[in-house]
This record gives sequence, C-alpha cells and structure tokens, in this order.
Amino acid sequence: PAVYSFRTSASESRVLLGEKDSYEPRCRACFNKD
Repeated sequence: PAVYSFRTSASESRVLLGEKDSYEPRCRACFNKD
C-alpha cells in the first residue's frame, strides 16, 4: 500500500470524498519529485 497519494483532479476542494480517480498512489521518491 502506498503511504503517499497525489491529487490528479484540478478541483480546489480540500477533500474529495468518494473520488476514486482523483488520486493516484505514489512511493516516497515519486511523491517528493513533484
């Protein structure tokens, strides 16, 4: 399981509940690149 996630949605909402396609899992190295 990924510890970090990256938001792929352009929404400005702080939390997107139930949105499966709005986040993607990332490892620590990939998360810190962006």
